Amino acid sequence: MDAKTLSEQRMDRMIKAINHEKPDRTPLSLSGDPALLKYAERGATVGQFVRDPVGSARKILEATSSKLKNIDVLGIGMAPNDSMGAMWFSKTKLPGRDLGDDELWQLDEKAFMTRDDYDLILNKGWDWYKNYVFTEVLGLNLDDGGAGMRGMMETSQMLVDAGYPRYNSGIFFQCPIDKITVGRGTVNFFRDIKQIPEKLKAVIKIITDAEIESMKNMFAAAPKGTVSTVAPAIRCTSDYVSEAVFSEFIWEAQSKAAHILIENGYYVHFHNDSNWDGFLHFYKEFPKKKCIYDSDGQTDINKVKDILGDRMAITGNVSASLLALGTPDEVFNFCKKQISEMGNAYILNSSCSLPPNAKPENLDAMNAAVV
Repeated sequence: MDAKTLSEQRMDRMIKAINHEKPDRTPLSLSGDPALLKYAERGATVGQFVRDPVGSARKILEATSSKLKNIDVLGIGMAPNDSMGAMWFSKTKLPGRDLGDDELWQLDEKAFMTRDDYDLILNKGWDWYKNYVFTEVLGLNLDDGGAGMRGMMETSQMLVDAGYPRYNSGIFFQCPIDKITVGRGTVNFFRDIKQIPEKLKAVIKIITDAEIESMKNMFAAAPKGTVSTVAPAIRCTSDYVSEAVFSEFIWEAQSKAAHILIENGYYVHFHNDSNWDGFLHFYKEFPKKKCIYDSDGQTDINKVKDILGDRMAITGNVSASLLALGTPDEVFNFCKKQISEMGNAYILNSSCSLPPNAKPENLDAMNAAVV
C-alpha cells in the first residue's frame, strides 16, 4: 500500500473515533522516542536519542513499519535540549551531559520570581518578560534553535513518507499558570492568590492574551481538521486547589484557547496529566465531537467516560508501570478490557508517553490488542 493511502486510512480511524463513529478497528497512537528507539535497537540509550534525534527517528520508522504496523499516529522527533525546560521557566538537565547516558532528562526548577516581576509583566508585557527570563535567567541563546527545528522538519517529512498522517497541527497551548507556579514557587503562588488576587488576575490575563495571539499566528501554517494540544496547569488540579480557585484563576485561559481553536477548524486534544477528577464537569462546555480527553491514569478514566463520554473521544491510561513491569499478557488483556469498556470513541494510548524502560514485547502486545 502506498504512503498516501495508508496515511488516509490511519487518519480516517482517528477522525471516526473523535466523531464517535465505529472505525474498522480501534486506533493506536504512541509517542515516546526513547522507548521506541529501544524497541528498534536493543541497547540504545536516552542520550543516544538526544544526540541524534533524526537518526533515531529513522531507526524507529524502520521498526514500526515492519513490526508495529497498527500504529496510526506516531509522535516522535521532539528531542529535548537546553530550551526544553523554558516552557516551565526551568533549566534542563540532559542525559550524557548532566546525567547518566540512559537517564531521562530532568527539569531543574528553581523559583526566581518576586512580586516585583508581576509589575514588570504589567508594565513591559509578557513577550518582553518571557524573553528576559529565557536569556537572563535561563541563559538561553534564542537564535540557536535552527538545528532543532530542521531536525523536527526532517523527521516530520520522514513520517509522511512512511504513511503517517499529519494528525497534529503543531499548535500547543500551555496554561500560563505553569510558568508562574514554577517561577514563583508553588507556595509563593498560592500566597499570591490569597494576598494579591487582583494583581495576579491582571497578570494572568496579560499572559493569556499574549499566548493566544502567538497561537493565532500559527494558524496559517497549521492545516485545518488537525489536532491541537491544550495543556492545563498541572499544579492547579483538583488535588491542589478548590473549585472556586480553579474557576476564578485557572479555567479561563484553557477554555478561551480551546474555544478559539475549535472555532478556527481544529480538534482540541486536552493533555491532562495529573488528577482532574474534581474538575471534569468544566469540560462539558465544549461542543460535541470536537475534543479528545487524554488521561495519564491519575484521573479515573471511568469517571471521564461517565461525565464526558457523550461529548469527547478518550485516550490514554495504559500506565508506565504496566508497560515497564507487566507481562505481555497483562498488557494485552488490559488494553482489550479498556477498548471494550470505552467503546468506539476511544484511542488506545499510553499514559502521557511511553516510559523509556517499556519492555519491547509489551509494545508488541499493545499493537496486537487493537486488532
